[in-house]
Amino acid sequence: MLLLACLVKPLSLAADGKIETPTISVEALKQTIANKDVVIIDVRTNRDYWSSSKKIAGAKREDPSLVAQWVKKYDKNKTLVFYCN
Repeated sequence: MLLLACLVKPLSLAADGKIETPTISVEALKQTIANKDVVIIDVRTNRDYWSSSKKIAGAKREDPSLVAQWVKKYDKNKTLVFYCN
């Protein structure tokens, strides 16, 4: 099963000061996967990515340790969905 986090809205702080991350179910993602305004980004570690047979077709692969290098290449008007498992 894939764990999904969707940045549909800005991250917000909970009352306890922790960051709340919006999530999306697999079923909801399947309904939006063809939407051209949605970019799916696989952020698993290299080891986890290459050892897994579970990959979402069309997802972009990005190294989670290099976020500062790749985050700016994505359009700010797109919905970015990050996943790992």
